Amino acid sequence: MTQFEEGEQIILQARRHWITVAGRLTGLALFSLLAVVLLGGLLLNAGTLADLMNNVWPGVAEAFTQRDTVFVGTFFMSAWLLLMWMMAFSAWTDYYLDVLVITNSRVIDIEQLGFFSRDVATIPLRNIQDIKFEMEGMLATFLKFGTLHIQTAGAEREVVLRGLRDPEKVKAALLVLHKEKGVPMHEEPNRSPDTLSST
Repeated sequence: MTQFEEGEQIILQARRHWITVAGRLTGLALFSLLAVVLLGGLLLNAGTLADLMNNVWPGVAEAFTQRDTVFVGTFFMSAWLLLMWMMAFSAWTDYYLDVLVITNSRVIDIEQLGFFSRDVATIPLRNIQDIKFEMEGMLATFLKFGTLHIQTAGAEREVVLRGLRDPEKVKAALLVLHKEKGVPMHEEPNRSPDTLSST
């Protein structure tokens, strides 16, 4: 858990746009449906499959029965669905726990790297030199998500946050806070379809 300093107030919290995780979850759902259709079809025709296996390997004719076919098919279908569920849960956890926290004194970028690992980067507002965002493509413009670049004076020269929801709002909040601190900042032009078409 991130520890806040005395008098530190949260100004804004921002997450990645839901579209960044929706694609992964949709793909996993399709793979799960594929397993149900294929293995379910095999289970419905278990007798035919058992006969086929016995024709290929005549030595297992007595051992490989219809009941064994149902058991093996159910096992593989359950294992496949469990794997898809774990991958979906991992994708959702990564999306939900990745958060950008802006306080009145610093920017905290929390990135979940797995179930039991996370990376937390802290940038004091006084170290921010440039801020710009990119919204490229019709979908990104329509749904308002993009990439935010925060140029810093520290060892990590640039912090890049991809798929961020409403990066323009985040940039505006950072500019207001930076101006309140009285620290001059060179502001980079943004890259969005509107600005690109006007150049």
